[in-house]
Amino acid sequence: MDLQRFPDDWPAWSNHDIGAFLLGYAGLDKAAELGVPLTFELMREIIANIPKAEARHADTAALEKSLHKAAEGDFETAGRLFREYMNNGAVAKKFIPIGMKRSAQAKKFGKAGAEKNKAEGKENRVAVLEAAKEILAQRTKRPTNREMAALIEKKTGIPANTARGHLTKLRKDNLLD
Repeated sequence: MDLQRFPDDWPAWSNHDIGAFLLGYAGLDKAAELGVPLTFELMREIIANIPKAEARHADTAALEKSLHKAAEGDFETAGRLFREYMNNGAVAKKFIPIGMKRSAQAKKFGKAGAEKNKAEGKENRVAVLEAAKEILAQRTKRPTNREMAALIEKKTGIPANTARGHLTKLRKDNLLD
């Protein structure tokens, strides 16, 4: 079952109607996610679980609060909060699916970015280790992490703050010194 987009004319609705529709829409969205029809029992379970849901980002906290208010039956407040959320530019009004789909997409791309950063971090750690070993081999006195990071920055171009973090991790893992 494909969930239809939020109706285009929702801005003209009363806050109460928006709040009530938002609750029903959340139920339809969850049923579509599960691939089952929305039943009375499922809707009761969804309403019972909405207060347990928490926003993971500040920009969706108003949406979370509006869903909480709708689950409590305070449709007027839920609709007002949702309207403010949308009017503050949360998502293009025409293509709402309440930002829930957008959050999933952001999570997917965020994961890809994190994996890329992790791979770059591994490359940097190897470069820092090699540079640190060269520096230590040329010195009789062991430099501090701060001194070593400055030397590594000159040698590799990796920022001193980043190099310091890698040095700390390398020492903790007993790969250096």
